[in-house]
Amino acid sequence: MIAWLLAASWAAGVTAPPLERSTTVTVTVTGAPAGSAVDLVGGTPGTGPCPPVLGGACLPVRSPRWLGRQVADAAGVATWSVRVPAAAPLVDVGLVAVVQASASVSPVTVVPVLGTLPAGQTLDVATPATWRQLQHLVRIDGDVTVHDLPLTTVALPYLTRVDGHLAFVDTAAQAIALPALRTGPRTRCETGALDLVRNLALHTVDAPALEATSLCSWGNGPVTYTLPALRTAGHVVLSSVGRLPSAPTDAVALVAPALETIDALDVYYARLTALDLPGLATANGPIQLWHDDLLTDLALPALGSAPLLVTVDDPVLSSCVVDAVVAGGAVGAVDCRQVDVDAACPVAGCTP
Repeated sequence: MIAWLLAASWAAGVTAPPLERSTTVTVTVTGAPAGSAVDLVGGTPGTGPCPPVLGGACLPVRSPRWLGRQVADAAGVATWSVRVPAAAPLVDVGLVAVVQASASVSPVTVVPVLGTLPAGQTLDVATPATWRQLQHLVRIDGDVTVHDLPLTTVALPYLTRVDGHLAFVDTAAQAIALPALRTGPRTRCETGALDLVRNLALHTVDAPALEATSLCSWGNGPVTYTLPALRTAGHVVLSSVGRLPSAPTDAVALVAPALETIDALDVYYARLTALDLPGLATANGPIQLWHDDLLTDLALPALGSAPLLVTVDDPVLSSCVVDAVVAGGAVGAVDCRQVDVDAACPVAGCTP
């Protein structure tokens, strides 16, 4: 009973960052008796053994492994430098502190082991086990496809970089969250980039820290991509092609107020009502808007360089709005095939 009370009263316990492979991390224990010998133990979270030395107290980890002993300072703090092996399994690890002299055990702290999928390797994510593996990736250099998962909320909290290929195909996801992702692939969509394909229930994709990527959206639900930090984009495709029959509720929206440079933009059958990119100043390739009969608002006020072609093929788009895009003659060529160009609102540089 005394051992149980001691274990329960040690509320401060262990703090540690995620354990990324091939790095050294600092693990800190607080609240230990001053001057006491503190053992750090790791294992799989869950009820573990109850060694006699703890007087009946049980370890809150299975398959425990001793990670070292330190002496707590006058403030009850002890620290360890822990090297994470390069081949450590990508799982959650439980860390606990043990003071044998008082038969006390800290609460368990659960931290993930993180790693990278190397170039040339593939990960097919269609089961709970492979999904857990994906959640422990901090970087993707290989090829990952997530498909046929019943999850309605998809979150990859530790993923910071994708230089390979990440695709979500035919999932049940309603929301995808990539809170730590800063850099995605800059390849053409035809060769595989950040792909979202036929996720029919999808409503939101949030990547608040993403600064550079290509984005390829094909035949998803009425999804809004919220990318407030995006400054540089490779190839961006927004399309409802593949989702038939198309309906007004299938509209795609892109919220990227900080976007400054794009390599190519293709928007077709996306059922957008508006495309507003207030910071877009440079287009290194074509901007093409095709077959969106709901598009009535096109705003690219900062666009100053589009060396190839701006194609506008949307019959209800106001020619006055198109005129704002090409004001000043900065855009090299404009194809206004189905835009109503009239004397009251001429489109500068437009060739009907």
